[in-house]
Amino acid sequence: MQFLTAARNVRDTPSLPASGRKAPKTRCHMSSQLLEEAMKKIPSQQILVNVVTKRVRQLSQGQRALVDHGPRMGFSDIALTEIIQGKLAFDAEMKQLSALVDQAATALAPMLSSSAS
Repeated sequence: MQFLTAARNVRDTPSLPASGRKAPKTRCHMSSQLLEEAMKKIPSQQILVNVVTKRVRQLSQGQRALVDHGPRMGFSDIALTEIIQGKLAFDAEMKQLSALVDQAATALAPMLSSSAS
């Protein structure tokens, strides 16, 4: 009975106007322009998304931006600008080396566990 009463109260609350929820069009245009420029530095879309995602997480946790930015720039815009200006990069060789080490560890694990027995 309490659940039905609580649901009725939620339904009776007025909703917020939708007009205040839209982002300005210039910001969307700026992000797509930044994205195109960043794709020139990191051509792989998957890697670019991973780099930007990791940097956005760092910025949201309080790390300082490596570039000057305006008050209306979001964390993703800042991360893309850092990539464009060469302040943030992805080292493909280190990624390949890390993958090789992981493969070697996976391949050697059964041999090491059987010799220890």
